Amino acid sequence: MKKFTFLMAVLLLSLNTLFAGDPQNESVKIYLKNNSLLPKKVALISYTPGVPGNATRIFVLMPFSRKKYEFKIGTKLYLANNNQVDIVMSGRSLLNDPEFLLVKESDAGKSFVVK
Repeated sequence: MKKFTFLMAVLLLSLNTLFAGDPQNESVKIYLKNNSLLPKKVALISYTPGVPGNATRIFVLMPFSRKKYEFKIGTKLYLANNNQVDIVMSGRSLLNDPEFLLVKESDAGKSFVVK
């Protein structure tokens, strides 16, 4: 009986560790939204904690549309202008610039208007 209890305790502890996860590794879904009558070209640059470099996405948001993205908590997002895109493409960083959004758990499911 003691072996069974010990094995159950180990199993429960293992499952708890497996599913609890580190909050920094949790992902959050957000939406970027265009409330304008005109399409908008968007350059979205993200810096994820623990990942070297950045991810750059350039796309067009149609009028009154929204696009879903998923980011880890703590990711810094930048809506870059052409000059900032050139900086990133040359291998430098935007981390010293003010970010558009620092992704938090409370941002889950929210829409953010692109200006």
